[in-house]
Amino acid sequence: KAMSSSILRKSLQLFEEDQPKGKDKSKGRRSKAVEDSSKRGIRKRRKRTADHVGKPKSSLSKESALETYNRNKSVDLTEDSLYYLNLISNVGGKPDAKTVNTILEYNKGKLSRNQKKIEEKPKEQSIFSDKDFEDFRKEYLNS
Repeated sequence: KAMSSSILRKSLQLFEEDQPKGKDKSKGRRSKAVEDSSKRGIRKRRKRTADHVGKPKSSLSKESALETYNRNKSVDLTEDSLYYLNLISNVGGKPDAKTVNTILEYNKGKLSRNQKKIEEKPKEQSIFSDKDFEDFRKEYLNS
């Protein structure tokens, strides 16, 4: 029977927490990384090393696999949804066609195939031809 690595890690972590911890021999001493012959930047170095020393490499949660399963288990909301749909249908009756169309237009999406096609109006053409304009110009300038 194979045990997943995450469950194994969690159980080992729980056993480590149960064991009594002895006194650290190196607790009173300063680390060698902090002590430096140069005085410049000692505070920064101390802060930098202090940030990294006590932090665990991986942050494992302290909850069991059963708690994780129960937390992530999907909830069936069908009954609640039906209840609310029933309330909506009984309250206002049917919505008017304008409201329905507005909602449908909004939810159609922004794809070009779903957009209304705008009909281009043909360019208004003049009732006079180019020949008429030339005749008028000749007549106007010659008189």
